[in-house]
Amino acid sequence: MKRIRKIGIVFVLMAAMCATMFGCTMSPQKKAFRDYGRSLQSDSSYWQAISESSDKMDTRDMTSAKAVIQASIIPNLDKIEQNAIARNSSITDPELQKADEQYVQCVQNLKKGYKLLLEGINNNNRDTVNQAINYIQGAITNMKNYVTSVKSYMNKYGIKSDESMDEVLKELNSL
Repeated sequence: MKRIRKIGIVFVLMAAMCATMFGCTMSPQKKAFRDYGRSLQSDSSYWQAISESSDKMDTRDMTSAKAVIQASIIPNLDKIEQNAIARNSSITDPELQKADEQYVQCVQNLKKGYKLLLEGINNNNRDTVNQAINYIQGAITNMKNYVTSVKSYMNKYGIKSDESMDEVLKELNSL
């Protein structure tokens, strides 16, 4: 459960960093990036709720774990997925849209993973749990690709960032 908490923290850092773009004269890419960053803010509260819920979950108590997954994690991932798909379809910059596709895939893999985890717990099926873990690991890979793509986009168009992008990648690589 620490993995989903870290993904949530990473996302909140990314959204905050992306939303801090400002200036009087902006290239179309800088404006697109600033607008994109602002749109990411709508997911922050859901990631925060997931992070807080996963902190409280005791993985040794399957009844408790199931309750948290059902009541918080999956419903919040549903909302994030809806936002992510809508946001992605509205991005006009093709490079930024391609980077964002990794974010959409991350959310979808997390959602599939946690649904399978719940199914595996309910059916006491270790194979289903292992399949769930593979989806969750895939989500982590998607998030790494997302952060790397966003960093590349920023570098390409002269969008300044501090060391937080490197810290985000470091966090993801520790999962």
